[in-house]
Amino acid sequence: MTFAERWTAELLTRAGDPTGRLHREVLARTYAPSPLRRYKLRVGDKVRDIGEPAPRDRVVMDAWRALADPDLEARLAKHVWGYRVGKDRHGAVESLGAALPRQFTLLRCDVADMFDSLDHGVLMRALGWAWPVRWSPGGAPRGGLPWGALLGGVPWRARAWEALPWGGPPWASVPWGTSAVRPITPAQGAGVADELCSWLVGRWLRAWQSGVGVPTGTSVSPALSNAYFGASVDPWIVSELRRGRIAAAVRYADDFALLVPGDGVQALAGIEQVLAGVGLRLNHSKTRMHRADGPWPATVLGVDLAPSGGRLRGCV
Repeated sequence: MTFAERWTAELLTRAGDPTGRLHREVLARTYAPSPLRRYKLRVGDKVRDIGEPAPRDRVVMDAWRALADPDLEARLAKHVWGYRVGKDRHGAVESLGAALPRQFTLLRCDVADMFDSLDHGVLMRALGWAWPVRWSPGGAPRGGLPWGALLGGVPWRARAWEALPWGGPPWASVPWGTSAVRPITPAQGAGVADELCSWLVGRWLRAWQSGVGVPTGTSVSPALSNAYFGASVDPWIVSELRRGRIAAAVRYADDFALLVPGDGVQALAGIEQVLAGVGLRLNHSKTRMHRADGPWPATVLGVDLAPSGGRLRGCV
């Protein structure tokens, strides 16, 4: 079922809309988010920019998450541990306990300014991977506007919206096909996103008044970031795992830990290239390579690890 078919008054009531006004606004496409309340918050030695949505927008976001999170959970790869129900950093660290190759490198990476760097054009395309339009047995989209039907005869390319005379849906926050970075490609599983899902995300992106980044502080930002990585970076990691070029991998939000055979140089170059393709970059001040001969321990998600008995194990 589509988002529109599952978007019910009861869903909004549970989220905090007892009068049903927001429910009617969303279905009528008259819902307009309010600007974020922005402030700075010091976390440790960092000062973070926080964007707090208005109470009515939090209600819609919570209802969106009630529909979006289960669908996204079914799409994410096994090596993804951040922002997922029932998964934590301790399980993520334990998953790195694979048998160590004779020569190996533990590569620790951190994406620089992740939330602030998510490109809106790439994000809107990533929605087609995370929440694709559902087709009825007759081949027509079930519910919502007929974007899927309009694209049905268009060969999907890296910039498929350019094949349409009007350049894409009018609710897109940025012109489709004009992103400064490479869009999601067919090999990464991109498709046509559920219309109501994309319409809501497009409205929020437009209200946030920037062409790049999602604010820290909204309940939908973690899901949007996982969709962004799930449609672009995670497929590369899965491919490298299958080819044996990576022995074990963990992605926890914007942190990566890759256990690779050899010196790790090729893996580092590969992840840098994939990230650059979707407008992201590594924070080199936090990137570390731990080879078999040291230095150890390596701190992964707050846990010190070192090779012992042919595996990576926690240090006491």
